[in-house]
Amino acid sequence: MIVNAVWRNPEEIEDWIFSLDAGRSVIVYCVHGHQVSQGCAERLEQAGFHSNYLEGGFEQWTGENYPTITK
Repeated sequence: MIVNAVWRNPEEIEDWIFSLDAGRSVIVYCVHGHQVSQGCAERLEQAGFHSNYLEGGFEQWTGENYPTITK
């Protein structure tokens, strides 16, 4: 996981979406930065959150040696 990230199951987004702080921006990521993270970011935007996704996903993050932790 990315340091300071909080894991949420993307398949259960409707269960946790409104437990997020609406005053904070949300960055989502998945392995490759494609469908999963883009879909979650879109749903968050629809619900009124300022959100974005990590281009290149976790794969690019680790490839560039940014900090991670074990889940």
